[in-house]
Amino acid sequence: MVPACNKDSIFYSDCSNKTNDKTKVKAMIAGTYTWTQTYRYYSTFQDTLTPQNQGITQKYVFSKNGTVSFIENNLSLWTRYYEIDYEFKVTQYQPDSATVVIITDPQTGQRTAFFRPYLCNDSARFFNPYSSITLVNYYKRD
Repeated sequence: MVPACNKDSIFYSDCSNKTNDKTKVKAMIAGTYTWTQTYRYYSTFQDTLTPQNQGITQKYVFSKNGTVSFIENNLSLWTRYYEIDYEFKVTQYQPDSATVVIITDPQTGQRTAFFRPYLCNDSARFFNPYSSITLVNYYKRD
């Protein structure tokens, strides 16, 4: 007898080396992500933001139906669509093959944000390398 595979729950447990693989990210993204810290890199220094030193809490809630909600201090600020794709869909530069989450406005269809997700079963790192101030956001999966 061969055990059945549950395609709705793929767990990637190597949290020291989170996955950015498109297939795994698509299978794992649904869930709630609570912000734990942000490393903010400037050209000359770095600082760390946390819910404690900023006085706010933040969560992303990704649903299996393709919507994502952003919650700050227990208040839902927005709900939009998301898709998982390769970065070149955003940059139009073919070698950009990292997996990204693309968030779009449900009314206009316009992209409002994108970032590279790195996931494992209990935590995540969301990162956008296209900014003058680099932000690396860390989340706990609830």
